[in-house]
Amino acid sequence: MTAEVVPGSAPEPPQELPALAKRQLDATLSRVLEENHSYFQRERDKLEAWADDQVASSEAQLEDTRAKIKDAKRRSRTAETLEEQKAAQEALKTLERQQRRDRQAIFDVQDEIEEKRDALIDALERQMHRKSQTHRLFRIRWELA
Repeated sequence: MTAEVVPGSAPEPPQELPALAKRQLDATLSRVLEENHSYFQRERDKLEAWADDQVASSEAQLEDTRAKIKDAKRRSRTAETLEEQKAAQEALKTLERQQRRDRQAIFDVQDEIEEKRDALIDALERQMHRKSQTHRLFRIRWELA
């Protein structure tokens, strides 16, 4: 098969070229989508690990405070003088206030986790609605001599 090139006219591209370009474009888009998927999987895993650490840390702090409250109550029951009783009750009051703060800290951590999860979902939503376009940047002309 020979193609005649008329000077001053652009020859038509071979029939295989547009199909090849489309396959290349589809392969590139597929690779980019897979990379995005992997990125979001890693981010989700990091978020879950961070969330687990934060909740575990907050719960450990609460458990520590509960243990201190139990000890303060024991000391209050075994106090022999009014001064010891007063000191034990003041310590108990302080620890119970700390326990309420620790409980609130758990709720705050859960709120922060929810905010970060919402941000990740928003990013995924934006990725899902992305569009791609192709533009011809240049055209190559050649001539066989």
